[in-house]
Amino acid sequence: MASNKTRILKAMKQLDTYRPAFDSAIEVLASLLDRRDVALEKFAESGEEQVIELPNKSLATHPYLKQAQECESLALSYMKELGLTASGYKKIKGDKNEAPAECQLEDLRKVFKVG
Repeated sequence: MASNKTRILKAMKQLDTYRPAFDSAIEVLASLLDRRDVALEKFAESGEEQVIELPNKSLATHPYLKQAQECESLALSYMKELGLTASGYKKIKGDKNEAPAECQLEDLRKVFKVG
């Protein structure tokens, strides 16, 4: 399976939004997606429920899922800035250009498993 960084670069090149100046942001996004993937793997391995009961009897989201959600939220912000969302693409390419039909937002969400 391709690394997150490879998938990000491929998607950006398909959209013609890649610029070398984005390399550091691409690294951060890839790292966020890697951390999300690790958190989801650890959650799956734990076999625990999504919601856990704390010692004070209140309920909370499992820590691994909470970490994965935080990573996804931050990753979505980076994806927007890199032109990997519809609104981000418009910012980079301008309002007159529309996203290519072969690379829609839903396709990107599936590739990066976000949302």
